[in-house]
Amino acid sequence: MQGLDWDLLRTFSVIAGEASLTRAGALLKVSAQTVSRRLAELEAITGVRLIARSLEGYSLTPAGERLHRQLENMRLEAVRIESVIAEIREKPIGTVRLSITEVLSGPWLMGAIAEFNRRYPDIMLEIRVDGWPASVRRREADIVLRLFGPGNENLVGRKVGRLGVGVYASKSYARTHGLPKTREEWSDHTSIGLVGDNPLMGWFDNLSRHARRALQCSSHIDLIAAARAGLGFAPLMCISGDADKTLVRVLPEKLRSSTEIWLLSHPDLVDAPQIRAVLDFIAEQAKQDQARLLG
Repeated sequence: MQGLDWDLLRTFSVIAGEASLTRAGALLKVSAQTVSRRLAELEAITGVRLIARSLEGYSLTPAGERLHRQLENMRLEAVRIESVIAEIREKPIGTVRLSITEVLSGPWLMGAIAEFNRRYPDIMLEIRVDGWPASVRRREADIVLRLFGPGNENLVGRKVGRLGVGVYASKSYARTHGLPKTREEWSDHTSIGLVGDNPLMGWFDNLSRHARRALQCSSHIDLIAAARAGLGFAPLMCISGDADKTLVRVLPEKLRSSTEIWLLSHPDLVDAPQIRAVLDFIAEQAKQDQARLLG
């Protein structure tokens, strides 16, 4: 077998992570056709099929899974090497992948990234909201911000704050329909919910059980848009709902503040200077914005 081209291995690693030739090409800044050609070349060199193609998209074959694990181990070793370089240079350097929910990314953390870049110009922060929360144990991310609890991956980290949740409606809806003052008055209103197993929905369903459910969404962004469109009451993170001047918080005494924010990383990575810099910055920002996050 001829020697392997590292560009081919890098291309395969990106395909494995994105499950899409188009998205892989966008990350690599090449066309999907080039990505496909490189994959075919790597499979020809190795003599095995690495990616299974179907109507649903792309998935790893058993051989592909094995190769991907090895490449991820190599990536972890590269992080350690970057840490050594950083220690030599006495400054954090490298790429850090952060898995964060859309609820916290745009409405909160993105506003602090300019300050982060000023402090750490040699750290490339890669923010991922797709597939949140990513698995740190499977090397899908270096750091993860989780809601509700630390999860079951045995990561290291701590609770850095609480995220307030309230009930919101558009101001136009409130003007047209009024606001319920008693539980029975909810029967004259409509509500918007979240699809899936979300801890917030038990609380909101109990609160709004007399209201007619007009819509279910899987995205918090869509939930905000639906509330803004006047479809009814929605349970929103206060950091988003309070910032939207077209919305009004309903029954502010019903604020739920038990949504914990956990900042976590892999035990093998947590002491790397670039990882520690990101962890400390986010924890500092969460403390500074405590009242805003809580709502």
